[in-house]
Amino acid sequence: MRTQAELVVRWHHDMPTAIRYRILDISEGGARIVTSAPLIEGMTGTAVTLLPKGTRINRLCSVCWSRPPALSGAFEVGLRFG
Repeated sequence: MRTQAELVVRWHHDMPTAIRYRILDISEGGARIVTSAPLIEGMTGTAVTLLPKGTRINRLCSVCWSRPPALSGAFEVGLRFG
């Protein structure tokens, strides 16, 4: 489902820091997000909140793939929920 929402993730290597990512699309199994910096395949974390409503989801997630921008712009990243 395409959305204008954001996903808040706490990566396991830095749990105190919550990072917001714009969601391109999301499903029960995962999400496609955009970020200004690449994320490493295999990174794990916890997707904690969907914004703007503030819905708590607390789902384990991992980076499946990360694509660089074509010429400029943001990286696209695929997350799998566990």
